[in-house]
Amino acid sequence: MYAIIILNGVELFAALVEIREWLDCNRYEPVRFKYDQDGDDVVLSVDFKTDVAASAFAKRFPDYA
Repeated sequence: MYAIIILNGVELFAALVEIREWLDCNRYEPVRFKYDQDGDDVVLSVDFKTDVAASAFAKRFPDYA
């Protein structure tokens, strides 16, 4: 029940704003955000209570996966 996306550090802020807006609009509440840095990339793991929410998130943000 989680989705993992990989972001370039340069696009991190814009991507987080886009993600937050999508979450709010669709009323999905993640259980946890976790991130790790791997060189210039940021690996973001978003945990959800349901597989439906995680799947919808992964489908909405395929360019980051």
